[in-house]
Amino acid sequence: MLIHASGRLLLGLVALIPVALWLYHVGLASVTTNTSVVVASVGKATALSGLALYLVNPILSMRSPWLEKLFGGLDHVYSLHKSTGKAAFYLILLHPFALGIGRSIGPLGFTTIWNWWSLLIITGIISLLALIILTGLAIYSHIKHQKWVKVHKAFGWLIPLFMVHGLIAGGQIMQITPLLVFYIVLATGGFTAFLYRSVFSRFFVHRHVYEVAEVNQFLENVVEIVLKPKGVPLTFTPGQFAFVSFEQNGIDSEAHPYSFSNAPNGPYIRFTVKSLGDDTSMLKHLKKGTKAYLEGPFGRFDYRRVKNHKQVWIAGGVGITPFLSMARSFSGRSHYDIRFFYGTESLEEAVFLQEFIDVARTVPENFDTRVVAKNLSGFVSVDLLKNSLPKLEEYDYMICGPPGMMGALKRQLTDAGVPLAQIHNEAFSM
Repeated sequence: MLIHASGRLLLGLVALIPVALWLYHVGLASVTTNTSVVVASVGKATALSGLALYLVNPILSMRSPWLEKLFGGLDHVYSLHKSTGKAAFYLILLHPFALGIGRSIGPLGFTTIWNWWSLLIITGIISLLALIILTGLAIYSHIKHQKWVKVHKAFGWLIPLFMVHGLIAGGQIMQITPLLVFYIVLATGGFTAFLYRSVFSRFFVHRHVYEVAEVNQFLENVVEIVLKPKGVPLTFTPGQFAFVSFEQNGIDSEAHPYSFSNAPNGPYIRFTVKSLGDDTSMLKHLKKGTKAYLEGPFGRFDYRRVKNHKQVWIAGGVGITPFLSMARSFSGRSHYDIRFFYGTESLEEAVFLQEFIDVARTVPENFDTRVVAKNLSGFVSVDLLKNSLPKLEEYDYMICGPPGMMGALKRQLTDAGVPLAQIHNEAFSM
């Protein structure tokens, strides 16, 4: 939690540093002389913070191990990437409105606040319109994943345009040397990260090459993909995931995150995938020998990282996959007390239940399994846990499943007195 907070604090500093440098240079008195100046100054401040967040955001999407460690998990990094992008958008959007209103209520009046045909205004209008269109498509529309990826990559090309606009303005960025250096460093880092991840990733990002060995269909919407290495195999710990892409016509070539479902005890790798859209529904058509590219591993969702050996594992739907990997590598760990709750729509969908029962039979004093079928007993809830556990606060909770389920259980557990630090989940979504 402390590491996660330090990452958020760092992002906050990135947004505040340029404003602090500007105010230190011009003085607070100069931006508060009258209402017109105050409103216009708000417009300048939002531009400074918004641009800083926009420039740092591509760095957050690099999938770097040091970022994952700093923010406490790649799911937190991607969540902050999304919220930072939204914050940058609204701050930049506010800039021309506040600046224009401030100037219009001053002596210039509305018609003379800007030279509308100047290069400064033209670059500003183009970059703002592009930002509005891309943000609308990326966040507020429901386009297919392949198109979303292309839209997301286009954000990086606005970095040079924003920097040109800021430099042409000839204002604070050009007049305050530390501020100019700050933005040059951020722009260089952000644009380099964008080129590394979105433009030249196939040349610089290391991926392990595998090929499809088997495709096993358990249900109409659940398949297991078995991969064998074509070179040095990837090493991982139970609970982790990788970004996986396939080289086959008709299959989305973009990488998707899938959790490992096998124990890390051999060269073969297994992923269990539930169809959640057009892309994943096509995976059952993968052919033997199809090349697969794995980037990773990522994730910190590992029961061995949790100091408390009394743990409750809660799986919902396809959230079973990291627990499969954990259970398949569990034998012999006699100092653990694991209570596993397997949430499914029906008993027929609990296709891996027998595996967990076998683990429980092997170490009955350390592993307890029960299935919770929605059509028979509803969802996994705190009330159910209270009837199954001696004291809720004695356990740490590892939860994986749909975002709504994880959010609801986290609220119920904290309301019941379980400290937030004892609740672990990896709510990864793209």
